Amino acid sequence: MRMPLFFLLVIGLVAPSAYATIIHVPADSTTIQAGLNGAAVGDTVLVADGVWTGSGNVDLDTLGKSLLLASASGDTALCHIDCGGTELEPRRGFLFTSGEDSTTVVRGFTIENGWAATGGAVKCDGGSPKFVGCRLTGNTAAVGAGLYVGDSSTCVVDSCGIIGNFGDGIYLGWATIRVRHSDIGGSQGHGVGTAADWFGPGAMIFDDCRIVDNTGSGIHNASTICELFLNGVTLNDNGGWGLWSYNNDVVGTVADSCVVQRNGLGGQYLHDMVSVIHEVEVSDNRGPGISVFGYGGINFSECTVFDNDGSGIEVNAVESGLAIKRLDPPVYNGIIDCVIHSNGGHGVYVQPLNFFQAVTGCTVWGNADTGIELAVSHQSESPPFTIAGNTVVFNGSGLILDALSHPRVSIESNILAYNGGFGLTVIATDTVSTTGNDVYGNTVGATFIESGIVHETVGDFTANPLFADPGLGDFTLAENSPCLPGNHPDGYDAGQIGSQPEGAPPVSYAPDLIELSPNGFARVHAGSQINLQFVLRDALGDTVPDEGAAPTITVSPGPGSIDLPTLVDPETWVWQTTYTAGATAGADTIVAHDQECAAQPYDTLRVDVTETAIITSVADIPLDQGLQVRVIWDRDLHDEPGDPTPIAQYVVWRRVDEYKGGTVTTEPDLAITELRRDDDESPLLWSVRSVLWEPVGPAVPAMLWETYANTVPTLGDSNVAGMIESVFQVSAHTSDPQVFFISAPDSGWSVDNLAPAMPLAFSVHYAGGNTDLAWLPAGDEDVDAYHVYRGDDEAFSPSSETLVHVTTELLWVDDLVDPWGQFYKVAAVDDAGNASEPAVPSTVTSADPPTVFTALHGCRPNPFNPYTEVRYTLARAGHASLTIYDVEGRVVRTLFADEQPAGDGSATWDGRDDSGRNLPSGLYVCRLVYGGGVAAMKMSLVR
Repeated sequence: MRMPLFFLLVIGLVAPSAYATIIHVPADSTTIQAGLNGAAVGDTVLVADGVWTGSGNVDLDTLGKSLLLASASGDTALCHIDCGGTELEPRRGFLFTSGEDSTTVVRGFTIENGWAATGGAVKCDGGSPKFVGCRLTGNTAAVGAGLYVGDSSTCVVDSCGIIGNFGDGIYLGWATIRVRHSDIGGSQGHGVGTAADWFGPGAMIFDDCRIVDNTGSGIHNASTICELFLNGVTLNDNGGWGLWSYNNDVVGTVADSCVVQRNGLGGQYLHDMVSVIHEVEVSDNRGPGISVFGYGGINFSECTVFDNDGSGIEVNAVESGLAIKRLDPPVYNGIIDCVIHSNGGHGVYVQPLNFFQAVTGCTVWGNADTGIELAVSHQSESPPFTIAGNTVVFNGSGLILDALSHPRVSIESNILAYNGGFGLTVIATDTVSTTGNDVYGNTVGATFIESGIVHETVGDFTANPLFADPGLGDFTLAENSPCLPGNHPDGYDAGQIGSQPEGAPPVSYAPDLIELSPNGFARVHAGSQINLQFVLRDALGDTVPDEGAAPTITVSPGPGSIDLPTLVDPETWVWQTTYTAGATAGADTIVAHDQECAAQPYDTLRVDVTETAIITSVADIPLDQGLQVRVIWDRDLHDEPGDPTPIAQYVVWRRVDEYKGGTVTTEPDLAITELRRDDDESPLLWSVRSVLWEPVGPAVPAMLWETYANTVPTLGDSNVAGMIESVFQVSAHTSDPQVFFISAPDSGWSVDNLAPAMPLAFSVHYAGGNTDLAWLPAGDEDVDAYHVYRGDDEAFSPSSETLVHVTTELLWVDDLVDPWGQFYKVAAVDDAGNASEPAVPSTVTSADPPTVFTALHGCRPNPFNPYTEVRYTLARAGHASLTIYDVEGRVVRTLFADEQPAGDGSATWDGRDDSGRNLPSGLYVCRLVYGGGVAAMKMSLVR
């Protein structure tokens, strides 16, 4: 018999309920564990929002069942498992020991305050559950404060936060963990740690994760045979290494598209393993960028390693490549297509004894020590050793090769230029062949080949490689570079030389003037020395190379003296010299010009020699709210031991200017009167008479320092409305109030650098011709207004065209007749004009449908004193809260926060806070939060 379609549809909808049940806690089971005990395989245990603690709600065990344990809202901020553990009474959130697999899922909980020997929040020891959207925080354990995984478990962590635990965030022993889209940070230990006595199989797999701000290393892999796979992982700001990994003769570490920055000991430490590292940025670490030790092999490709305190990449491997040869297919063992620059040690340092194959296609520049230094040895099975296609410039030295007894070393198509030592140094090898290398402009010389080495060379040359903008690290080759195919100066077909392709227009050789830097006016102390640089430029203002003579420099009238200029940078043709000021106050004019282009204009520098303090900088304080600058000055010459008129303290003064709307009105130039001592003609002090000055900032005691600084307030901030400069001077005071010295004035400006945070809890309620918008402040004190934007597309961009309202309040009603299809964003704007990121609605509700909807209906009376009744409607039963905020966004009173029935309701507020204290008159915001969203309204309390 054929069943009606409707009947079939009904069966299709209800049939699954015959096999799976939803158990509500506390409606069906009073505790979480009771719900788990009563659940069958495939069931869901749904836990109401709130704080769950005590017996039956901690030390939870799913008993090996395949089920879903979830918070009702899915919001970790609303559903907490508070373990309440202590050292005397250990408690944790979960224990998995019964063979659970990834079909046992825990979702949407905050698990906090656990305390245990292992696994402060969660311990997986023979169970392999999956955690989704959970937060593990504030837990304590000697081993795995957040999560412990051991005993061959395989745990999955997805979209979780393991934050602020007291011990390692995650700890593994003889296990596997798969983590994606998660944060692991703030641990009082390592972000991720492993057992040192772990000799069994296992792996750590991290995908799109952040492992940051841990007091130990980001990842500390101390196991012997745990493989590590990282994809899109950030390892920043950890106290130890970003990654510390010790392994043995396997593919120990594979990292792709990762960032490793600002770690306390270094970027990556890799020991006794094969490491395959691709497109990883390693920078600003307090130690080496990447350090490799022991047995193993390396394959680093397309990485960027820069600004580390130690070397960029250092390899101290005994048998580098022994394991990498055994991979199927084998992996090329070397450093390929990397950019390594501005590190405090070597760019690349390699000292394996065997099997290292190549450094190819790398750009290595600006490192304090050698650009590339390699020490390799030879065994019968060693592959040929190649250094090819690299650009090595502006390092402490260029390329150093100590190949010991290796007979097969080739150096091909490299640019070795402008390094501090030799461009190429080869020692202790049998035979070295060099082909098509450009070795140019190195300070000590082009090439040093140790006596007795057979040097076979073809097509090497010395010519300016013609980089696009080497001062900015752009080593793209100009189209007329001798390092491009077809441009070899001797006609040799060397192909592409160096790591950078063509991409710049031809470079001109038409120098015509020397520019003095700094240019204009300088103020120095009597008898002091200053370093000056002279930069050769062409007619277009670009720095260019030149083979000309040193510039001519003269000083007039000449109380000071100047040294002969020295060439310090042949790439940009920079000359340097030292000027020594005269012993008494006065002025000098320094002139420089190119001997070969004497008819061209030349530059001058006026030097004022003085005894008083000198302001050297008035600079904005970075990343602050503005209205302050840092004034830096060189000491007064009387601030020294044994001076008959010693300085006791310094005071910074600000000129009193009037300004309105960004326009500064200043007085005429200073009128200065010099008072002199009775016994000589030197100035005693400068007395300023035509303008008014006021002291700002605390007095600074004289400490016999060369340089002093003080942070002081400005008259106002510069912004898009205009520039507001404040003028300062520094007075140096002796113990005699009548004897002091005043510097020449200098000026600067301040800027509010910080945009406010975006508004919180932005909600939109569409009511048809009366759309209610509400938000909360993020706590910034300098917010001037809120800008509301409206667009007809959810991805619209806030702009002056989409700006519809500016308000200082925390809610707005849009009376647009037809609001459907309209979208809203709101941004906080401070009094300097900085705008926050626009907030998008976290909650959107509508009055149609359903016809009965959750809403606030106002309060009676309003304004009120001392009582008012808040009326509301809840469309359905569930957890809801009614909270009162002051205009600063602080919670002052919670009227309720619990389960509420559906329908109309009311609550009375007596104008008091949660402590029972009377609140002052003012505007307050009442906010209703419920399962479907947020509603808000204003209330006025009048005392």
